[in-house]
Amino acid sequence: MKIIRVLNTNAVVSVDSQGMELIMTGQGIGFKKRKGENIDQSLVDKTYHLENKEESKRLQEVVKEISEEYLGIADRVVKEAKKEKLEIRDSLYVTLTDHINSAVARYREGIALKNMMKLHLLQCISCLQN
Repeated sequence: MKIIRVLNTNAVVSVDSQGMELIMTGQGIGFKKRKGENIDQSLVDKTYHLENKEESKRLQEVVKEISEEYLGIADRVVKEAKKEKLEIRDSLYVTLTDHINSAVARYREGIALKNMMKLHLLQCISCLQN
């Protein structure tokens, strides 16, 4: 596969056999790479395929600015939700990754937001554990 765009050192964009854009992440996958170069498949950790082109573009912008770690966390959440047969839209990758990034940034700056849903969430979690 060839690189069509380098997002950052750890993320590139490619195209699959059907012409759909893929976002591929992995340690150093985009390091000193340019458009048209082959992707070193051994560096690919995750591949994201969003069917909606607008969401794919938004995710690319998020990936440029945000740690790959947060995208990985969002990916794990989405996979768990799909295991539970929940209907998931592509936009969840973008919004969840962005929310995780914002929460971590606020934490690092010492900003605490009052969570109005905290009690409700704790009740839901305890129900799921039973």
